[in-house]
Amino acid sequence: MLKNFLKTAFRSLARNRLYATLNLVGLLLGMAVILMVFLIYSYETSFDTFHSDADRIYRVNTRADFNGFKMDNRGAPRPLYELLESELPEIESLGLYLTNTMRNWKAIRGGEKFTIENPLPAAVNKGFFNIFDYNWIEGNSQSIFSIPNGVAISRSLSEKLFNGQVIGAEISAVYHDYEAKEDKSFDFQVAAIFDDSRPNTDFKSDIFIPYEAYQDYLGIQNVWGSLSSNFQLYPKLGDQVDRAMGIEKIENFINKQFQESENTFIHNWRCELMPLQDIHFDGIFGHDNPRKATKENLSILLLVGFIVLISASINFINLSTAFSFSRAKEVGIRKVIGSPRIWLVGQFLAETFLLVITAGMLSLFMIELVLPQLGPIYELGISGSLVRFFLSRPEFYLFFFGFVVILTLLSGIYPAMVLSGFNPNQALRTKPGSNKSSLVIRRSLVIVQITLSMVLIFGTLLVNRQLEFLNTQDLGFNHEHTGYFFLPSGPESQEKAATLKERVKLLPYVLEASTAGSPIISTGWSKSTAEFEKDGEKSEAFFDTKSVDPEYFSAYGMRFLAGKAFEPEQNEVMVVNESLAREIGANNPEDAVGRELTMNEKTWRISGVVADFHFQPLNNEIRSIMFPKQDFGNLFSYRFNQGDFQANTLEVVGMAKELFEVNEFKTYTVSEVVGGFYGEEKKLIKVLGLFTFLAYFICALGMVGLVSYLAFQKRKEISIRRVFGAGIVQVTAGLMKEFVLLVFGAAVLAIPLALVFGQKWLANFPYRTGIGIGIILGVVLISVLFTGFTVFFQSHYAASRNPADNLRSE
Repeated sequence: MLKNFLKTAFRSLARNRLYATLNLVGLLLGMAVILMVFLIYSYETSFDTFHSDADRIYRVNTRADFNGFKMDNRGAPRPLYELLESELPEIESLGLYLTNTMRNWKAIRGGEKFTIENPLPAAVNKGFFNIFDYNWIEGNSQSIFSIPNGVAISRSLSEKLFNGQVIGAEISAVYHDYEAKEDKSFDFQVAAIFDDSRPNTDFKSDIFIPYEAYQDYLGIQNVWGSLSSNFQLYPKLGDQVDRAMGIEKIENFINKQFQESENTFIHNWRCELMPLQDIHFDGIFGHDNPRKATKENLSILLLVGFIVLISASINFINLSTAFSFSRAKEVGIRKVIGSPRIWLVGQFLAETFLLVITAGMLSLFMIELVLPQLGPIYELGISGSLVRFFLSRPEFYLFFFGFVVILTLLSGIYPAMVLSGFNPNQALRTKPGSNKSSLVIRRSLVIVQITLSMVLIFGTLLVNRQLEFLNTQDLGFNHEHTGYFFLPSGPESQEKAATLKERVKLLPYVLEASTAGSPIISTGWSKSTAEFEKDGEKSEAFFDTKSVDPEYFSAYGMRFLAGKAFEPEQNEVMVVNESLAREIGANNPEDAVGRELTMNEKTWRISGVVADFHFQPLNNEIRSIMFPKQDFGNLFSYRFNQGDFQANTLEVVGMAKELFEVNEFKTYTVSEVVGGFYGEEKKLIKVLGLFTFLAYFICALGMVGLVSYLAFQKRKEISIRRVFGAGIVQVTAGLMKEFVLLVFGAAVLAIPLALVFGQKWLANFPYRTGIGIGIILGVVLISVLFTGFTVFFQSHYAASRNPADNLRSE
């Protein structure tokens, strides 16, 4: 029977090519969207799930409280490492992962050193490799711990740096000697090679060094009050340990150390364990992770995919019922010769199944074409054929065929019931489906379809408006025509940087040049504490720090509210922002000038107060910050006033190459860096825009079906009106009027729904745009124009037919 169903279904679709094509296109687009959503969602949720016993791995996060200022940090205090490793039997292994270790890495080949560009080094302990899985090409996970100065590098880095024998090759790195207050070099020997990190991992390192051997050189203080997001601990619970009880015991143990510490500053600190599978979505503790995804945006993606799927199903229903009159005689004859209704339902569901499965197969190849545009948006780590990628994943088959069955029933059951329910007498007289209830259902479905499409376009316009707002907001400093790059460290770096700064300032197009310790705006935090007197009592302040030279403030056009920048000959001086001035009790900026703060056992005097500015993305509120004077920093900034920015930058970089004898510098434009902070919003608007277009296109197919149905139902009325003198334009306008009214009906439903979702999404931003009447009117206008354009041609065709043809057929 099934074979006959499918054979008959294929023949029927072959006879009704227009119907089959329109339905196939709608289902194809709908299934392509669902598969794209499946690809993105499964990729984002697969991060680091491939590690053995991933469900038993956690990260220690710290909730630090600095006199009421709360800061969430993915790092842990340094002394916690020894305690967790020795005191808690519930922990099977403890992994230590220290990022940004040392700097300015160089490879040694043929006795000469050359720079390793953009390395990703990390210091680890032995337990790290007992927790996280790596594929070792040469050597093993313990090789770097078995020889002095051992180091492991990735396969791609080994191929890039060395030809032939890699084991035993040398690389070096610069570290800062805090006692001598100077940079020194450390030589390492390659002891192992590991395979490159998978695309779906947040542990992107290509150099591993043993932590215990070099902890004295890594700059991490062994005190409870020292906290760095780079120093991360990953406990792995024992297989027999109850997860909930184990986590509670570990957290209570850590928090007890804080409460009993001699440092009263950390008594209110707390630690929490975060499951490994949640780390990729961590926007609280991992705020500066540039690759993190957000569960909110993934939820939006799933919602959008669901909307497009519903639109495709509605489109199928409308088209199927609209073309039902063309199959009326077929149904009538089958019923007369004795076909039971259940067989007719099965027949029509078989046709739907053929269309859905064909659309599903074609959608895989459609995504193959879309992937080059989709991949860069979500940084999908997929190389080669997408079809091969899908077919290599067992869960895909369950998803795909399960979805085909569900979509077949969702889209086909109602049309099958309608078609199989024709009265044989009416069907043979070609008058099926003339009851008003069927038309009400079809109109209602179109309203739902338009409503969902309007919500999508509202979301697209809102995200675009918020992104534009973030990019055009006044940051409080000048970032136009401004760039920077990092200088290498070395024994003569300070003198060379001073020379470079003076030479660059002589260029006619340069307004200012400066050296500093870190970029003016970034996602990372560098926090410090200081003591000061307030109302006759000693108090503590907690703030960000950026060590800078005197030219830094003019380089970025910062506005002084009181005082001025420090002079080159001054020492232990600093500039603060107005938020910090208020925090230390200054009623106005002038009162802060001359005040003293004690930091790192030194007394610093405030020389000036600058207006508050955004030194972090607009996802964060403005905080207190101080700028201690520093004669040299690795970050070299420059600001131009004229000329071609790229050409000017090349000349400045050329000077740096000559002085520092470096082959290449990676330059950054401050404006581009600022724009890069909102990557998730950019992803969202691109995907929303693509899916909105597809949803409207599918909606257009559904409208074509409904116009065809209405034209068939009203063919006699249209012909009589034409005979009595109605023009084509008048009849066309009459048909279009109904659809425009459907749009306004959909707007009544869509606008409140969109406002609720829009306000909820905007609430995630401390600085946000308003929704405004303009977006609402824009959504309605776009929908009206789209609907009018879609139905005009079909309506015009129906109105232009010869009235005699329709009246004669009656």
